[in-house]
Amino acid sequence: MSNSLPLHANCGCKSLSATAVEPPMFGSGMFCKDCQRRFGAPFSSFALFASSSVQWANATQTLSRGHKVPETYKLVPDWDPETDAPVSNGNGVIDCTRCGGRIGFYLASMDAICLTTGSFAREEGGKNKGWDVIKPQFHMFYNDEGG
Repeated sequence: MSNSLPLHANCGCKSLSATAVEPPMFGSGMFCKDCQRRFGAPFSSFALFASSSVQWANATQTLSRGHKVPETYKLVPDWDPETDAPVSNGNGVIDCTRCGGRIGFYLASMDAICLTTGSFAREEGGKNKGWDVIKPQFHMFYNDEGG
């Protein structure tokens, strides 16, 4: 692993930014149907960080475990197919209110922030800075039905 820390991520217009000061727990690609719908793509990749290791510019909201997130953080409920109604799980997304870019999301069950690999700073040639640290190491939810 190279000395790529800290890692910087931002939305397209750079109004929303985060800095990861510790290495991620892991990098992954996701394919489940919920993620496909949420991201509008057949898959996405992200790096999963402990919430305590991600620092946000303009963090104004406090999560239940005391970590700060930007004002754009919003809870996104899962959908319960048995009751055909939303169910809160504490998870949320972090989107830019200016350009609409999704930079990441919060997983309450793991107290973790997932930053999309596409939001990380780039080197001159276009490669993600710190790619050796954030690159996907496995597929997650690959066999989820309906994907």
